[in-house]
Amino acid sequence: PAHGIALRAVADPAASAADGPRDASRTIVFSSTKREVDELCVSASLSPLSPQALHGDVSQTQRDVTLKRFREGHFNVLVATDVA
Repeated sequence: PAHGIALRAVADPAASAADGPRDASRTIVFSSTKREVDELCVSASLSPLSPQALHGDVSQTQRDVTLKRFREGHFNVLVATDVA
């Protein structure tokens, strides 16, 4: 795996077929460092998916906005530190 990160698909038990494909396709990628989060967001494999970063250098207000927009389906890939 790139940067020592393993990607795994995890089904959301709260999602249903009625939720549509938008909810079923959301992914969270966890990394151990802020640097790796930023690198993954611009990497050739993830950048076409328009991922958003979430880590300690992001203000709390922006983190809240990012999480809200992710929940609402405005983007489908969130890349975060495992302690964000």
